[in-house]
Amino acid sequence: MEIKNNYFLANRKLIKNIFQITLPAVFDLLAQTLIMAFDMKMVSSLGASAISSVGVGTAGMFALIPALIAVATGTTALLSRAYGADDKIEGKKAFIQSFFIAVPLGIFLTVIFLIFSEQIINLVGNAKDMNLDDAILYQNMTVIGFPFLGISIATFYAFRAMGENKIPMIGNTLALVLKLILNFLLIYLFKWGIFGAALSTTLTRLFSALFSIYLVFYSKKNWISLEFKNLKFDYFTSKRILKVGIPAAAEQLGLRLTMF
Repeated sequence: MEIKNNYFLANRKLIKNIFQITLPAVFDLLAQTLIMAFDMKMVSSLGASAISSVGVGTAGMFALIPALIAVATGTTALLSRAYGADDKIEGKKAFIQSFFIAVPLGIFLTVIFLIFSEQIINLVGNAKDMNLDDAILYQNMTVIGFPFLGISIATFYAFRAMGENKIPMIGNTLALVLKLILNFLLIYLFKWGIFGAALSTTLTRLFSALFSIYLVFYSKKNWISLEFKNLKFDYFTSKRILKVGIPAAAEQLGLRLTMF
């Protein structure tokens, strides 16, 4: 017992640092999970058909969201090295390229989903109690938020790369609160049903993107704070990001396809 006490006393600072990094990450993940859980719970009040329609309408998108995360993974690898070396020029350059990749990718995925919406729904699966029109409506309304999602994912992963886990936690907690409020207003008060649930998701993603833009371009306190004039495409850095990101995307895509 004395040995354990001595260990904790000797490593008190290290243990404190571990908890300072991990606890915000845990609550961040919890907030993200609760967003999905509360969303499905509130949609369930609309009936079995609504649950099936939202579930099927969501499945295709969740299969491709790892593509956006993969971009952030590549950025994280470059940014964390630059942050460790206190090289702001390289760090900001990597962060900027994540926007040049993630936002166009989000727009591309949105266009693909809007054009082939019915085919994607049929590919995912057609449950007996599902309403095809509702599933397409939910999918199309929520994929509009893909470019916003790309911005927030790139930004939050960048802060995690620097050990700043509190900021993504705050962002996702605020998004959770907003999602609950919008769901209540659009589903229950305005009675917009499936459309209301999808619209609240897109508006929540828009909020997260605006929150990210504020942190990066208007708050000057952050290590990765930018000016709009800094936004310049760099082919070499983008290539390095994709070199890490593409294998990560392939791994996640394989996992999601297996879940299908």
